[in-house]
Amino acid sequence: TRAMNIFSPCGGFSTLRRGKTPVNAWSVSWSAFLKRSQDVQSKLMENGVTALTGIFFLLLCLAPASMDGLFLAVPAVIFYLLWKEKRIASFFLDPPLLGLLAFIVLALLNVLLGAGDYSKAVKLGRWIPPFLLGKFFVWKCPARLAPALLYGAGFIATLFAGAAILYALGLDSMGDASITLDDPELTFKNLSRAALYAGLAAFILFCHFLEAPSLWYANLPPTLFLAGVLILAGRRATFSGFLACSALLLAARRKFVLLGLGLAVAVGGIIVLNQADRFNIAPEHLATHQGVTERQSVWYAAWKIFQEHPVLGAGVGTFRKKSDPFVQEWFARHPQHQRHEILSEPHNVILHTLAENGLAGTLLLLLVFAGAGATVWKARHATPGALCLCGCLGLVFVHIQLQVHTVTNVAVLIFLLLGMARGLVPAPEQPS
Repeated sequence: TRAMNIFSPCGGFSTLRRGKTPVNAWSVSWSAFLKRSQDVQSKLMENGVTALTGIFFLLLCLAPASMDGLFLAVPAVIFYLLWKEKRIASFFLDPPLLGLLAFIVLALLNVLLGAGDYSKAVKLGRWIPPFLLGKFFVWKCPARLAPALLYGAGFIATLFAGAAILYALGLDSMGDASITLDDPELTFKNLSRAALYAGLAAFILFCHFLEAPSLWYANLPPTLFLAGVLILAGRRATFSGFLACSALLLAARRKFVLLGLGLAVAVGGIIVLNQADRFNIAPEHLATHQGVTERQSVWYAAWKIFQEHPVLGAGVGTFRKKSDPFVQEWFARHPQHQRHEILSEPHNVILHTLAENGLAGTLLLLLVFAGAGATVWKARHATPGALCLCGCLGLVFVHIQLQVHTVTNVAVLIFLLLGMARGLVPAPEQPS
């Protein structure tokens, strides 16, 4: 029964017992080495994908005009990595992604049929790289979703805080970007885009405040600061989306006292920041408000254009030209209102898509949103950060009911978030 240690060829020892086969220490060591190598490769992959996503987001915030090269590089890198892992089919055979590709193909087909602007239809391809990157990042690193959202929100808060400090020092612009607190455009170029960035960052930080109340000093002050920026931006739909998603989150956690306090703080912030007229939702006020009447006219025009081109729409980039007769018709029917400006889009993403891309394009775009929303909702308990991402998508969907972003930096941000949501679909096991 005594065991004997026999020197093995690999420099280790094998144990021999009576009636048993010796264990090959070389194979054990080699298996351990392979496992360690795979772990190192996996960690390097996660770090590389995280770095790429971080660089993409930083450029999106600071210099969106310089991202053309990155739009080409991202799909190529992702395709190569998937090809090495033999996972191309499992990654790309995704209904929302295929729906997004089909949407762009239909837009180009409409141009070939003589409807639409080719240059604007081609620019819709800028939706694909952020969607792929967001999906690939979460697909490979689901545990990093919550930290990534937090770091992104922290960076946006820092950006706005830096602008506030510069403004306090007497600097109100950086190049062609305004940084005044009453006009917080920054590098986002206009108030609507800045409002969405501020609203998303505020909601993410608020989610982390609820997750870790003991760290309130790190999450609550920037949340209140960004909510103030959102109020100053004066975008009612975005602010309403932020309040609605935050209220639903508090109600789901049965924090009704905090919910009431939060609504009181929101109302107080509107009053203190002198935005009461902007956020006045009284029907008699809205009935005569310039922004409301202008939107009603282009909503009417969008519906009329859709009725004339119900299947494929009038074509990408045609709304402004085709809407003018219908807008004039609407104002002729409502002589009590005056036309103050010519809007180039209908300020509602569904009506905009119906007018320019028809019913076919609208259903495809809704498939992308529905697929992403369903995925992130299913993963809300299993993956940290999924519920926060779900609220972000809800805020985005409310925002685009009064704004349209097709080829702007906000469109890139929206499809990055949609891709992250689809990345929560469980990845199949890697083939041996």
